[in-house]
Amino acid sequence: MTLSDIFSKLTKNEPYNDLAVFEYSYDNYEEFPIVSRYKKVDDLKATLTDKGAFEILISLACFVLNCAIVHTSEKKIEKSNQKTLLGLSFDGFDDFEDNAFVVPKIFVFPGIEGARFLKKLINLATMEESDEMTLIRRSFRDAGVLSNFDFYESRFFDAACGEELVRIYAIPTSRRIFKQIRTPPFSS
Repeated sequence: MTLSDIFSKLTKNEPYNDLAVFEYSYDNYEEFPIVSRYKKVDDLKATLTDKGAFEILISLACFVLNCAIVHTSEKKIEKSNQKTLLGLSFDGFDDFEDNAFVVPKIFVFPGIEGARFLKKLINLATMEESDEMTLIRRSFRDAGVLSNFDFYESRFFDAACGEELVRIYAIPTSRRIFKQIRTPPFSS
């Protein structure tokens, strides 16, 4: 198993493979899964443990996120002074037992609405750590990237589908986009 083979198989035909996808003027929150099909992870799971495959997905998501941050900050100099919130998100925890991983997604939330979104996450943060938060933080720790992120949780009951929806957000600490950010309860 070579690194270029892993990278090629996982990123092939994914929209973020061209970093220009992060330059678009999104009006609102947008997400890009690190893998759009679970089948792409089968090769990893054939040679690694389930835990190892999940750590590779997290590591790849961190790499792509860092590339996106650098790329968009360079392009923003040319285009405008509008800041964009970039980070990782995780949902679909009910699938974890079947797949042994949760697909990391890179999210983009531009402008003042991105700042409001982050402020809302910070204000809603609690000291109590959920099972989902524990899973994601442990996986980031095992992948060696825990201290690079602050973690937030969004949890609400959706009456339309009759389920509780949980989403964990990982925001890079090294790129504090908005100055009002203070250390949240789940920072490393």
